[in-house]
Amino acid sequence: MTADQFLKALKDEGLKVEQLDGWRTHNRNHKGAWGPVNGVVIHHTAGRNSLRFVSTGNAALPGPLCHTHLAKSGVATMVGHGRANHAGMFAKNAFDAMVAEKSVHPRPTASETVDANSRTYGLEIENLGDGKDFYP
Repeated sequence: MTADQFLKALKDEGLKVEQLDGWRTHNRNHKGAWGPVNGVVIHHTAGRNSLRFVSTGNAALPGPLCHTHLAKSGVATMVGHGRANHAGMFAKNAFDAMVAEKSVHPRPTASETVDANSRTYGLEIENLGDGKDFYP
């Protein structure tokens, strides 16, 4: 999807969407190709007030760290479009099943890993991930 198609798809689903300045060109495409996209990687941020962090990252892991940040308020904020540092290394057998869009996926093996940042959208949900942090 183009950036505009992605934005429209989220809005068509009824999400309240905000946009960080420059999100359409905020990416890590200089590190490799992005697309075609075959999946979505969903993480929790392990923190609060994490929008800025998922946009900029840090020295060890530069942003964007996702494409969309979902706050506890329910607002989905567009952070980047293109390659992002959100997926990291995937088990090759699971990655291959995703790319082939198989209906059944194998248990991931750790024998070989591949970079999944090139083929997935990333969604960061603001939550501590401790099993206690309520999410509305």
